[in-house]
Amino acid sequence: MVKKTIVSLLSMMLGFGLTVAEATTPKDVESLTIHTSAPTVNGESAISVSVLWRIDDKMRYSGTGLTFIYGPDTNKADDAVSVASKMVTSIKESMMVQEPSWRGAEVEQITKGGVKTAALKVNNKQGHSLNEFVVRDYSNQELITYQVKPSFSGDGVSAAIDLVYAESADGSNPFLSVGKKKSVNKQAKGGGIVVTVGDRGAVTVETANLTTEQIEEKLASALSGSGGFVTGSQLFDDVKDGTTRNVKPFDGSEVQFKSLSGNEIKISVKDPAIAAIVKLKYPDENGSNLEIPMSLIFLILAGVVGVVGYYYWKSQNSEQNELT
Repeated sequence: MVKKTIVSLLSMMLGFGLTVAEATTPKDVESLTIHTSAPTVNGESAISVSVLWRIDDKMRYSGTGLTFIYGPDTNKADDAVSVASKMVTSIKESMMVQEPSWRGAEVEQITKGGVKTAALKVNNKQGHSLNEFVVRDYSNQELITYQVKPSFSGDGVSAAIDLVYAESADGSNPFLSVGKKKSVNKQAKGGGIVVTVGDRGAVTVETANLTTEQIEEKLASALSGSGGFVTGSQLFDDVKDGTTRNVKPFDGSEVQFKSLSGNEIKISVKDPAIAAIVKLKYPDENGSNLEIPMSLIFLILAGVVGVVGYYYWKSQNSEQNELT
């Protein structure tokens, strides 16, 4: 009887352990691919990246990295491949303050035949999930593409495009100023912005003599068929991880997409006075997943078996004492 009890307990605990293991968020279930290109802004400009993730049923963690890009007029001008390399390094460095087991994102530069390409991929680690991702591109890349699998709506990802004034265009640091950026005293220089969402055709919005809010309104109108709309609230609050110099305050409006049928967003900013901030919000649904280490399960099992064995031994001794 006792042997059967121990075997039953063993089977139950192992079954529970396998069930728990299956409940963790699988590796690579959330994936983001970014295709980069060469910068068009002269001089030195910046790209800032924020990543926020959750450990299953535990705390959320984040990191923000900053890298500087050299324009076509410099002696060490960056090309599309070096931009991707710098973004990979920036994201990795942003997570260095976390314990290795807490780092929930894996990032790598995509290679073909052992050669680095102008693309990088960010995936979630086993037992972690991506929650928020932000790219603040002040280098005005010729074309930057964000791809989500299988699609934005299929993966439950919402998106936003926030157009801001590229303060580095007039020689000031875009990360030191505070307060709202949209002002009637500021206007775009001209050149336009081209955006493609999903499988719909590209839309072009001219920017000359417009404020960023006016440009966003025109962009949202052109992308209304894709669900784009202007809102005065952010898709999510700015990451606050101690590196606020890399994050400009929200300027008061952005174009949001709550449900996109396509799997990519392409942006080309041709106006040197304007920069694009792209935000992606992944569903945060793993809070109910319980992750218990197998070592703890076996420790509990050993304790249960020990208690059962002790009472079995005690009962056997009692029977022998009664017989004698």
